[in-house]
Amino acid sequence: MEITLTKLSTKNLATLTKRVISISDKSEYAIVQDNPLLAQLKTADNVYDAAYTKNTYSGLGPDVDTADHELDTIFRGIKQILLGNSHDAGSAVHQESVELYAVIEKYGTGLDHY
Repeated sequence: MEITLTKLSTKNLATLTKRVISISDKSEYAIVQDNPLLAQLKTADNVYDAAYTKNTYSGLGPDVDTADHELDTIFRGIKQILLGNSHDAGSAVHQESVELYAVIEKYGTGLDHY
């Protein structure tokens, strides 16, 4: 007999939990009805099930997409203004623009594409 150990995925663990709960609820296994471990397993399964089976689509897709587009447009505008001011050494805000653009470069100039 060969025994192998593999990683148990969350989905497989949930399936195993459901099987244990459904089998333990049968009348021929009445002895385990009040088992504290089984009660804790049922509680954990209810929490997991509520999180796993929740509705993933909020219905706000178009609103979120519009807001994201507006923020991206504003970010690109700010980025262009800072870049322009950082190239103009005679500007009163030259040094601040250089410093702020350095922060944008540090975190990525393509943040508006994410």
